[in-house]
Amino acid sequence: MLTAVVTAGLDNIQKTKNAIIEFIKDSSHSENIDYSIAMMEEARGAMQLLDEPRAVSVVDGLLTYLKGYDIVEFMEASRLDALSQVVVSLEYYLEALGEHRSDAESILDLADAQLKELLANVHIKQEGDETQMLVLVEDDNETMAGAEQAAAEATAEAEAKVKAEAKVKAEAAAEADVENPGGGAAGRAEDAGAQRGHGYHGDAGGA
Repeated sequence: MLTAVVTAGLDNIQKTKNAIIEFIKDSSHSENIDYSIAMMEEARGAMQLLDEPRAVSVVDGLLTYLKGYDIVEFMEASRLDALSQVVVSLEYYLEALGEHRSDAESILDLADAQLKELLANVHIKQEGDETQMLVLVEDDNETMAGAEQAAAEATAEAEAKVKAEAKVKAEAAAEADVENPGGGAAGRAEDAGAQRGHGYHGDAGGA
């Protein structure tokens, strides 16, 4: 059951990333955000089945952002970076659970921290808010290319930060095992080392 639930959750997150990328390319297509919300709600269900309340809480925060985002703030580089790190961290967290790795909680710590940054001082539209959304210029090829590049860079940075965090934890576990040979940390460090070769690889523009 674990493998099936994790696989379904990862598929939902991958679809979320792709939809967000498409929205960044052309913000007039708000249906991509609606689709992202639907996919993350399904991923939330996977977290619940896995009995992972902290992960569910992170997904709830992400859903709050996606359901009430302000388009101007959404397109800020710092927001795109934080958004990408939250999504990638959730993906990497599920992979860690599926592979029974010891670094899952540290990955979730990063997701928590990035979620706080994402939601910090952000305007979340409430139901009934009639504020008009700004639609970015669609026919400016340079603008669209810049948005796509920003999304790709945010994704790469997010993956690097998540992997770095996992590496630090793995090294700490290895050191602990040297000091306490019977503690079983070596096996956990080995798992963490294996995951670095398995890391997340989105498509060319993946977020």
